Amino acid sequence: MFSVKTAVIALSVATWVGWGEASAQDAVHSSAKPSVVILPFSVLGHEGASALPLPSNPCAASSDTSPPTQNEAQALNAALASGLPGKLTNTTAQQLGAQDRMNVYKRLQDAPASALIVAGCVQRADPGNAAERVVGMNLGASVLAAHVQLYRRDQSQLQLVREFDVEVTGVNKLPPIGPVGLAVHGVRGMHETLGADVAKLSKKIAEQVVVD
Repeated sequence: MFSVKTAVIALSVATWVGWGEASAQDAVHSSAKPSVVILPFSVLGHEGASALPLPSNPCAASSDTSPPTQNEAQALNAALASGLPGKLTNTTAQQLGAQDRMNVYKRLQDAPASALIVAGCVQRADPGNAAERVVGMNLGASVLAAHVQLYRRDQSQLQLVREFDVEVTGVNKLPPIGPVGLAVHGVRGMHETLGADVAKLSKKIAEQVVVD
């Protein structure tokens, strides 16, 4: 006679087997996903890039190699002090790992040999002018730009696969219309900051990180 105890045991065995199969499938699925290493973003004019284990410095590889002006250097110093490079690194990693797209690592030694290595340098970090953005017409725009290098490990060496520049801006394109429009426009203008630009820039970087 089929007892309740027998049913519980049978259900437990079936559940355990199911979990085992699912775990094995998850492991295969995980290993089949491409792997990417996101190295910490450096900042133009600072020493962080030289510490990266790379053949070249991403801060010296941009198509625009002119040194920053005094105002640009101050903006980059402020961005570094605010932790913006770290936020860009983490947000880019989140973008690449979103929807189970890739295995994302933060340290080169943790990644498999076939992983794609992403290194970047913040080239410009202009917060713009929030008061001018309320006026609209693209005034007071914030600008965040970076140069990105993609490497692949070839035996014991890293080979540069591709590099590109990417830039985003935060603007209010249209002037406010009426009191309500002015209020909404003003709030939108205050939120178009470098913090918002980090999310936009990381998305554009992730779109260009394609693993063959």
